[in-house]
Amino acid sequence: MPESNDFKELDNRIRSFANWSYLSDSSKLANAGFYATGYHDLVRCYACGLGLRYLNADDDPLSEHIKNCTSSCAFLNELAGEHQDLNAEEPDISGAIEDTEDELEQLEEQNDRLRERTTCKVCRERQAIILLLPCRYHDLVRCYACGLGLRYLNADDDPLSEHIKNCTSSCAFLNELAGEHQDLNAEEPDISGAIEDTEDELEQLEEQNDRLRERTTCKVCRERQAIILLLPCSHLAACVQCGSNLSICPVCSRPVVETIKTFLG
Repeated sequence: MPESNDFKELDNRIRSFANWSYLSDSSKLANAGFYATGYHDLVRCYACGLGLRYLNADDDPLSEHIKNCTSSCAFLNELAGEHQDLNAEEPDISGAIEDTEDELEQLEEQNDRLRERTTCKVCRERQAIILLLPCRYHDLVRCYACGLGLRYLNADDDPLSEHIKNCTSSCAFLNELAGEHQDLNAEEPDISGAIEDTEDELEQLEEQNDRLRERTTCKVCRERQAIILLLPCSHLAACVQCGSNLSICPVCSRPVVETIKTFLG
């Protein structure tokens, strides 16, 4: 986000808090580079555009600025030049996060939770975009043992080969079949081997995680979960706080005639 020169001066930032009535200290906020946006308790850095909300009276705005800043900030860089010990006291704001197995595991768990929120609760296969209506099964078949679902099979497709190829977890049916046919695993891919953790896998999970979170984030405040369905455009685009005052859809700019509160499983 470009710099907001209107609030580059400390006095201008202080004046932006003229009607401030929240817990955090407005003077500390202004001295930490933030100005009041006028939207609830949302404050924003004039230089890097970082937005913060829900700060308590005992929170240190400067520490929160340094901790949450993920890009180069002209204000913090200038402050670091004046206080050489700043980076020694606070985390490196420009360093990359080291990839670890713990980070990968956390991303996978978070990814699964986000995907679950946007997955059809009937077929467990496709994205849920229909409000309170059953999913159509069509040609969906499912393994009784591992739960694998397959669709769009052609007449020349071998169901057993597709079962083995697409199964990503231990399947009692396939394991029993492998015991009867010892050469099954030699002909088909190993169905029980774990996928090796790589940097490419971590990067893909991070990108997928961001896309899934974007689908369920309020398009107005970009802070809370979007659970308000806007009609007639049918965009799930706002949280409860922002949706109550919307007259125009923030996604397609169509007029909002009615809103419905939804519940994501």
